Amino acid sequence: SMWFLTIIFSVFGAVTGGLLPLTDYQMLQLLTRKYGLPKTLYGRQRMMGSVSYGLTNFFTGLLMDFYGPAVMFYLFPIIAAIFVTLLFLFGYSS
Repeated sequence: SMWFLTIIFSVFGAVTGGLLPLTDYQMLQLLTRKYGLPKTLYGRQRMMGSVSYGLTNFFTGLLMDFYGPAVMFYLFPIIAAIFVTLLFLFGYSS
């Protein structure tokens, strides 16, 4: 029902809503402390994040058109594993 979906999406938004500021902080720490680069390069990082987000959505849409929505059950764990791997390889640890 509509109320059930509203509750589910509200809980999802409340849980994941704080991830973007944490990701921004992580990127600033990575640029300045680990690589010694100026904070001004942060804008480029955000731009490339937006570009990659758009490309990912575009290609995911193509896959869903070709294989159907069930492809997301296979694609999501693969993308999540890639993200976690990159986070452990390049992430900043204080």
